[in-house]
Amino acid sequence: MSSARERAPGRIAAAPRSALSWKALFPVWLWICAMDGLWSAFPGWLWSSSVGLMAVLTGIPVWAGCAFLGASGAAGKSTSLRAWLSRIRQAFPVYYTAPLFTLVVPALFLSLAWAGGVVGRAPWVGEPLRFAWSMTGGLVLSVLGACWIVVGVPSIALQVPASVIEHSHAMDVASRALSYVRRRPLLLAASWIVSGFFSILGTTVFVFFLSIVLGSLMAVNAVGDGLRPELSTICSQVASVWRQAAVAWAFPLPWVDRVDVTSPAWTILVARLAPAFLLASLASCSACVYTTLRLAVDGTPVDQIETK
Repeated sequence: MSSARERAPGRIAAAPRSALSWKALFPVWLWICAMDGLWSAFPGWLWSSSVGLMAVLTGIPVWAGCAFLGASGAAGKSTSLRAWLSRIRQAFPVYYTAPLFTLVVPALFLSLAWAGGVVGRAPWVGEPLRFAWSMTGGLVLSVLGACWIVVGVPSIALQVPASVIEHSHAMDVASRALSYVRRRPLLLAASWIVSGFFSILGTTVFVFFLSIVLGSLMAVNAVGDGLRPELSTICSQVASVWRQAAVAWAFPLPWVDRVDVTSPAWTILVARLAPAFLLASLASCSACVYTTLRLAVDGTPVDQIETK
């Protein structure tokens, strides 16, 4: 077991490699293109909110699929397409209901606390009753809601990989994730810092790789048009691609141009593999973060918790 503990940080650092699988990269890339298309087709606050909700709902199974690939890679097991799709389908209700339960509980506490404020509308004694409620039931419910939010919201990032890695009920997934956040908050924070660092590092290398591919394709087009490709011109064209806002979706960056896309559409589609890689990498890391906490708290190695 000690050797497994020593390998835990290495599993998190190696998790971004799972994002190179087409089973992780292509679904995320397709999801980004689909959501961006919907966002552009239905402008306005109401439609944007609806598309945002749809992005979350449709993104959860995509995240779960990448997480399962990350867990399989950490366990040193290969995953067939059929087994991968089967696991996502089997975990379908759990990775929705577990986060929903986590969000409903604090919403219920806070709603009851706020609803108690109606006693303040009682004639003559309303103000003393409102003060009494604020200092008793309202205070207790507000504290419970705040505590649940502080512990529960970070646990959602563990619930999706937990639901797809293990065959568990929603309540088991939610309670286990809440327990891990409560018992090992520093380990969780450190694991996510390591995950973010290596995901960004891997994405940087992947962007460099895509830049070479884009530059080569642009040179091919230049030769086809009877022009002589020049390195400075190619580099400038590649840089202009990465500055397009459409590429950075769903991670808008401060240095991108908030103007209409001027680069060819095919370059945008190729460049969108970069944010797809980042998302897939973070999802893969979430599985390794979960298995790290599973090992630290319960002493269960990853090769024992992943089921077929």
